[in-house]
Amino acid sequence: RHSLIQDVKQKIRSNHPDTLKDAKRMVRRIVALEKQQDAASEGDSLTVVLRAYNLWMHAVARCAPEDEAGKRAEDVLEEMIQQGVRPNVVTYTSIIDAHAKSGTPEKVQPALEKALLLLEGDSNKSSSITSSITIDAILNAWAQQGTMKSAEQAELILLRLETAAREQNQNVVRPTANSYATVIKAWGNVGTWGAAERAELLLNRMIKQYQIGNN
Repeated sequence: RHSLIQDVKQKIRSNHPDTLKDAKRMVRRIVALEKQQDAASEGDSLTVVLRAYNLWMHAVARCAPEDEAGKRAEDVLEEMIQQGVRPNVVTYTSIIDAHAKSGTPEKVQPALEKALLLLEGDSNKSSSITSSITIDAILNAWAQQGTMKSAEQAELILLRLETAAREQNQNVVRPTANSYATVIKAWGNVGTWGAAERAELLLNRMIKQYQIGNN
């Protein structure tokens, strides 16, 4: 199993032309191997299968053609659910990346909602790095579009995170300085006077939040 996973990781890094085919084959092989395990190891088996599916999803987000990445990621998600494999934050992050690559951020919303719910309910502090990566992917999916609507959507997500951070417990996902920078970029990409004002307001909020320049 380890060698199968490492082989696909290497192909993703090198953007090998057979990456997607080999990632799918890797999942099929691992699922078949895990079905041979004893029921006593079912929990570990599901963890390995989830890892394999997440790697396949990551391969899709990185290596699929731009116009196909989002659709292919949704197909992998559908198969995961049919196989009884519960998606996690890593899964939804790759789906968001895939839709960002395909230029279809409007299809990110279901993955966004599920990712945020998982992150907000996760008391494991070790998930903070994954949380930041997920939030960056979500915001960047909108920021890349360069439209008023996409910038507004990115700022609405940031506002949701700010509100949740104020009102909920310490385990809630909190916006980072990079979250603010990404939304500022979203407004910068719009390129209008009003957008520049919105970007400046966000910059001031970020400076106040992180006390930049007050050392």
